[in-house]
Amino acid sequence: MISEPMIHQDRIIRVGNSLSLTNSAHNSGSGGKIWILWGDSYSVTVLSSSSQFIHTKITYNPVGTVFFATFIYASCDNLERRTLWSDLSTIGARISCPWILGGDFNVVSNLAERLGGRLALSQNIDDFNDFIEVNELVDGGFIGSKYTWCNNQ
Repeated sequence: MISEPMIHQDRIIRVGNSLSLTNSAHNSGSGGKIWILWGDSYSVTVLSSSSQFIHTKITYNPVGTVFFATFIYASCDNLERRTLWSDLSTIGARISCPWILGGDFNVVSNLAERLGGRLALSQNIDDFNDFIEVNELVDGGFIGSKYTWCNNQ
């Protein structure tokens, strides 16, 4: 599966086809800012979406494993992110099996996660950490470069 924000439809379909990911969905009511692609080993049902997320139920067909995944491209605006945290908390309260959240949250959970740019506001960090704690989420870590983006300013 691939989740990719802000890519034109023609390009995302070309990339998907080149990787044998022939199925796709996007948050169309929001101009398609978030795209998800998947192969035939998965069945994906979009349960809800907004300008900041796509929430799905996914079945891994070979073994029938079911889980939920929410793909996120959070707003840079803290008030809009607070709406996202509330929406996701409502979704999470109804889930009783594995749930994965991933994407660009546009906020850090601590200052060590940020290098350069504008200083992260402590209120934004606190809001994000409160969301993580209330929903009993665990950071699954990552593989690769710690810093992947630079605005060259």
